[in-house]
Amino acid sequence: MRALVQGHKILRKSGAEIVMINMQYARAPANVIRYEPYAEGMETVSDMKGVVLFRQLDIMRHWVASAQFDFDDVPPAERMALVERAQGCVARLLADLIKKTAR
Repeated sequence: MRALVQGHKILRKSGAEIVMINMQYARAPANVIRYEPYAEGMETVSDMKGVVLFRQLDIMRHWVASAQFDFDDVPPAERMALVERAQGCVARLLADLIKKTAR
């Protein structure tokens, strides 16, 4: 969390606008990686510093849980197209968030 706070300080000094984006979600790594401590740290810093947090982790977790995007049962030849479609959705959601908060 200290690195996030330091990064925020450096970026603010430079005059940059900041949007924090937490990690992507995928089922296989979620079996090994504990996402929650990192996600909670980002949320804490976002709240402390008044920075918008794009919750990519929650969005992608919902997509996987609701089977909107199922990377596990996709043939390798089709996987890249699915990844590109998912990333396009993430990009549109992020762009909408930036537009909404820039007003």
